[in-house]
Amino acid sequence: MAPLAVSPPMTILPRFDHLNIVVSDMAESTRFYRALFGMSVALDCDLSGPWFEAVTGYPGARARCVILGAADPGFRIELLRYLSPPGRTEPATRRLVTEGLRHFAVRVADIDAALALARSLGYAEGVEPVQVPLSILPAGKRMAYISDPDGVVLELAEYGRCRTAAERE
Repeated sequence: MAPLAVSPPMTILPRFDHLNIVVSDMAESTRFYRALFGMSVALDCDLSGPWFEAVTGYPGARARCVILGAADPGFRIELLRYLSPPGRTEPATRRLVTEGLRHFAVRVADIDAALALARSLGYAEGVEPVQVPLSILPAGKRMAYISDPDGVVLELAEYGRCRTAAERE
């Protein structure tokens, strides 16, 4: 495959803007992400009109939008609750082996504390962190998959701290 030609507008480095999650219960999803990641509501508004219909491709599209921000301005989550057409769950897309986007990862300072907080919110019951083999990541990584209120899979990732066998027992 031939390399892609870079056009002049792409000479600036791209950066991540936000992650969009379509939710069934805005209040519960907002509570979950705010509590777990210490985020605040940066925007809470309704989306509708010709521009929204054009970008979604749905005539009459309407949604409530909550954008959550964190101390790191590069970490924003956009929660959308579609009012028209109504959102729906596609169970096959929840399986980790389904092709396409399956999870997103968030780096945390203390995965044990993050999991304890998720459990206190009613999520991640029975989930324990696993250590990535040092042969794969010599600097050390502990991780765990949890699901948000709508079943979206999040990876909690803690780097640089490895536990010895004695610490794990």
